[in-house]
Amino acid sequence: MNEAVLVTGGNRGLGLALACAFAEHKHLVVLHSRNPMPIDHLPKDCGFRLVTGDLRDSRVIYQLVKAVKEENVKILVNNAAVYDRCNIETLTHSKVQHLIEVNLMCPIMLTHAVWPSLKSGGMVININSFAGINGADGELVYCATKHGLAGFSKSLQFDGVRDDVRVLDVYLGAMRTRMTEGRNNQSLFMEPSDVAEQIVSLCANYASLRVTEITLARKVYF
Repeated sequence: MNEAVLVTGGNRGLGLALACAFAEHKHLVVLHSRNPMPIDHLPKDCGFRLVTGDLRDSRVIYQLVKAVKEENVKILVNNAAVYDRCNIETLTHSKVQHLIEVNLMCPIMLTHAVWPSLKSGGMVININSFAGINGADGELVYCATKHGLAGFSKSLQFDGVRDDVRVLDVYLGAMRTRMTEGRNNQSLFMEPSDVAEQIVSLCANYASLRVTEITLARKVYF
């Protein structure tokens, strides 16, 4: 059995694909989902431990920290995020607060909470987006949260070097997920399973190098 891994936001899309890919590569998976989910569609004969609840709830963080310690989790995947479109005239206080809490505060605080368990050989994978590199019309607050996550990842590298924790920031283009259902060219987007396989492959602990960030873009645009 390979190192145990914690994946947040694992009920669908990339989170679920990551959980399945890690499990198929013989990792025990602590799978977080905001809402209850069935496990009969997950790979058979693989180890899963489910933790359900809102990451903004300190009781859920406590449950995840407990699971990390009990299962000796050494890889944290901060995947959970929400998407909402707005511009400067349509944003609301509640929308700003929600996106910042889920997309930025939650990964920061969860990483802080489990960091002691990751020292000496662990890994943090922050699932980012092209929105963390570029601006986009109608994605005012979403881009702000993803740029913030990029800054967090870059600064966390210093702690990672000191404590022997690898930190990987993954910048993703468009995928075929619920988030992109309304786009008319979704058939050209990346498959979550392909993205998940690439991310799992980057978890190798090399003796002489560390991968700090990677950009994954779709193969076909037209």
